[in-house]
Amino acid sequence: MEALWWNKVDVLSINADQIVFADKYVLFRGIMLGGVRFGVYVPEDLLGKLDQCARSLGIGSRSRLVQEALRLLVSEYGWRGSGRSTGIIGVVYNHEVEGVDEALTDVQHGFLDVIVAVLHVHLDREKCLLAIVVKGDSSRIKRLLSKLLGLKGVLTARPLLLEAQPP
Repeated sequence: MEALWWNKVDVLSINADQIVFADKYVLFRGIMLGGVRFGVYVPEDLLGKLDQCARSLGIGSRSRLVQEALRLLVSEYGWRGSGRSTGIIGVVYNHEVEGVDEALTDVQHGFLDVIVAVLHVHLDREKCLLAIVVKGDSSRIKRLLSKLLGLKGVLTARPLLLEAQPP
């Protein structure tokens, strides 16, 4: 390989798509990216599942798969701190329980500052699903989730918050 401008730094690895430098930068398809390399121990059975997941998602490298997994982890748990979040709260409830529909509506009206929209789906003769789109202060979203979980007739309420922004 012909010596190019990077010959003054330590090169850790070179392949068709990227050159990894010891100073924490990666030249990927001609674009310099900042980052940090670190090692992670992964049991063989989990590694096999990760590789299978990467293939099914069309992700070509373990690094890219780990980056995506870390983004999802931060997204899943980042909203629990302070700041702003955007996403959906999924609620499954038994509409046969007396007063649950009214109670759900009352709770939603108390959180109009973070509720953007609500989709109601009839799952069967007894159960319904609410997909509550939320955007706003994470502490308010946490309180909304807590109120929903406390209602008689609510079977489950699960947040899927896709974006968390620091305060």
